[in-house]
Amino acid sequence: MPFGWTTSTANFANLTHNAIQARVISTLRSGLVGLPSGAVVPGVLGKGANLTIVFGEYPDLPGSAVTASLGEGVPPAAKLLGISTNSVTATQFGLVTSVTDLASFESPHDLTGIAPEKVARAIADYADSVALTAIAGHAIDREYVNGVLSTTALMDAKAELKARNIEPVPGKGYYALMHPYALSGLEREASLNGYTDVQAQADAGKLSAGVVSQYRGFSFLPSSKIAGVLSAAARTGPTAAFATDIFTLAAHGLANGTRIQFSSITGGGTNVVTATDYYVINATATTFQISLTRGGTVRDLNTSDISASTFKSEVYPVYLLGAGSMGAGDLGTFEHIVVSAPDSSNPLGQFITVGSKGIFAAKVLSFAETTDGAGNNGTAVDRIYSFSVMTGLTA
Repeated sequence: MPFGWTTSTANFANLTHNAIQARVISTLRSGLVGLPSGAVVPGVLGKGANLTIVFGEYPDLPGSAVTASLGEGVPPAAKLLGISTNSVTATQFGLVTSVTDLASFESPHDLTGIAPEKVARAIADYADSVALTAIAGHAIDREYVNGVLSTTALMDAKAELKARNIEPVPGKGYYALMHPYALSGLEREASLNGYTDVQAQADAGKLSAGVVSQYRGFSFLPSSKIAGVLSAAARTGPTAAFATDIFTLAAHGLANGTRIQFSSITGGGTNVVTATDYYVINATATTFQISLTRGGTVRDLNTSDISASTFKSEVYPVYLLGAGSMGAGDLGTFEHIVVSAPDSSNPLGQFITVGSKGIFAAKVLSFAETTDGAGNNGTAVDRIYSFSVMTGLTA
């Protein structure tokens, strides 16, 4: 992987640049949440005015393209190979930070060592966010209303992935990207068969929590970046009594802390309104109350009962990736710049500057699997499957 760099003080700059490069390569090789190892196809930055990254694949010729009965001395008609391409417009990005020459005297920390590490992390974090934005652009294929992540949902999803001819990543299976709240539903499932903890649960706030577990052909990559969203469809109910501020809805499945929004309300006065975030508290199997904050005080219905309502509840997307699901690049454009010598903007050499820049983009890939031999490709299919579930939290 080519990395460029510039500097004006060789020894210090070499050391600092190598620190950045090692950190970025280490982070990228370990696999980001949005760009897990084995699921990514590298792209090439094309020449021209636009920063375009192109991904290509050659579809298979089907058996029907084979000439079934050859005549003696008569060659079969040549069949055309096809090519299926994806492209994405890239952008240039960069980050600069400075450390003063007094840092080593006034700070107990090695800021000249910390700066490269933080710059490298920010660059990797940016790439990760670009990839997750691309993944989130894929529409949810199925919504499990009133259900948490389960083995059944995963097995259904695996069948869909195989039906789309999306191959698993060797040694990893299919990657499952989700918020830790979604994974907690599966972790609490009774009588799990084959669930293996690979490592202790990592801090969800980190750039990449890494693979935390493997189960039934899936490797799980939880991240707090994959936030909950309101469900696509509104649900009917519940009713509520203003005397107790209790909402009633049979088998509502809402866990404490779940965010909801009402889209219509009949009755209830002005304390509970539509298009406002509320959070479930004091939930039982058939009742709950609401608050303006997670774990906050009960919202007073105030004046009258709610006789009817519709609402949307927070769900958490689960994105499943296989081999070749994501395109990313061009990592070869990353350049690390360290300047420590005096120049016109720093005539007394009072600070060093550490920075990185690059050209990058990411895309969910959609390729045709076959071509007919006459120049016509089959339908391109996204190499990703997604569904949404309720939070698995119980309190």
